[in-house]
Amino acid sequence: MRVFLKVEDQANEVVRVLQLMGHTFEWFGESVPKPGDLLIVEDESGPTGVRPGVNVVRLGVDVVLPGGEAQLMRIIDAGFASGRFATVVFAGVRGGVGTTSALARTAKGLKHESVFVLDLGDDPTLRVALADTRVTLLTWDDVNICEDVVLSRLPRGILAVVGANGCTPPQIAEVAPLVRALRRVGPVLIDAGKWTRQAAQFCAREDARPVLLGKVRAARIQVEAARQRLVDFGLADRAVWLPKNPKLKDLEVACAR
Repeated sequence: MRVFLKVEDQANEVVRVLQLMGHTFEWFGESVPKPGDLLIVEDESGPTGVRPGVNVVRLGVDVVLPGGEAQLMRIIDAGFASGRFATVVFAGVRGGVGTTSALARTAKGLKHESVFVLDLGDDPTLRVALADTRVTLLTWDDVNICEDVVLSRLPRGILAVVGANGCTPPQIAEVAPLVRALRRVGPVLIDAGKWTRQAAQFCAREDARPVLLGKVRAARIQVEAARQRLVDFGLADRAVWLPKNPKLKDLEVACAR
């Protein structure tokens, strides 16, 4: 969801609210809001020419400023929650099944302005797999995973948060606040390494989709254990099993919200 402003007298108040929430905005007229976007206006009737499906908030009618800042924040939060992007956890039933390469192909193939990749696996090849793309790399030392992030400061394209020398990736449960912030702007792809109980618990709590690899004869025992873990956490209907050599279409379907 994008936020558009068509305000003059109360522009400073609205911009201050958006800055406190870490959201960017666009001026109405410079670009056109699409269905699902939020438009904040001062005109009681709203501007003409707005497409159906655009959510319009009228200052002085729906929200009164000053005094209604908290209400405006709730409206904006609700809009982002309803329009949030997918969170996808890539994991293998064992090592060496191509989890990292599948995630990298997915990140490069998604047609979004912003795609976020979090590397929690032990495989250092993700940095190499994304090296020839429009990727901006950060290390875990560069990100405070315990707090929200100011999304307006993040680059567009593919942002990969990876490990570095002396920088140990966090456990999957620790990245929940960061994921909640990032998914407002674009899909979040997480390389969890192996399909563990902690990864399953994260998917259940954060409404994330598990994408599992390793459906081969040699891993039959691991596959059955993974299936049972999906059932235990109520994820069986949400999970996607990828073939040994997934096509880009398979990867795009796995990341569909």
